[in-house]
Amino acid sequence: CDRLEFRSEGRLGLALTSEQRCADCWAAATQANPALFDGPVVLATRLGWDGARCSIGYVASSYSKYVWMRGAGARAEPPVGSLYASVLAITTDGYLLTGRMSANTSTPGRIQLPGGNIEPHAAGLTEPVARATAAQELAEETGVALDATALTLTHVICSKDSADVGILYTTTLASTLSEVEQRFLAHTSSGDNEFDQLVAFTQRPGPVREATGPYVDY
Repeated sequence: CDRLEFRSEGRLGLALTSEQRCADCWAAATQANPALFDGPVVLATRLGWDGARCSIGYVASSYSKYVWMRGAGARAEPPVGSLYASVLAITTDGYLLTGRMSANTSTPGRIQLPGGNIEPHAAGLTEPVARATAAQELAEETGVALDATALTLTHVICSKDSADVGILYTTTLASTLSEVEQRFLAHTSSGDNEFDQLVAFTQRPGPVREATGPYVDY
């Protein structure tokens, strides 16, 4: 991807009846899991390509609206999905890092790359904003802190089953898997974390340790 641009399409509006259903859904979700937090996010409305140039449309919204639309099968016009940034972090001994979402998230048990939803930005979304989001999520979820300039934009992907759009960055860490695991354990010992388990994948031969849980569709 040689160029990535974002185009704001305003805010996501819902009819009054949908607003109430969304509020009821979020109330039930937070009653079941008080750790959930309703913060501002942006949602993807479209993904277009012109050669190596990628354009992403987005609307400002909230996490509660996204959770409601995803869980209740609600539909917006145009269709919207999550807009997120994730990291393909590879250790020096050839392992790709992923993690299992903890019980205090909206998708407990799901295995995914380090990453998260992109939030609105006062000056509008740009590629450096997405890159900074990816670096921040990597640090928060795994304990691996990197300067955002260490991340290379390599993929823009769309979900097979929804309107979700993902911006993926790749980096090679200066640590082995064992060193990253030690850092992760120290990072998670202080309290709740979005990942409750680090899961690594490799093409190198050796013993296979199965990872149980649903996976994101990428």
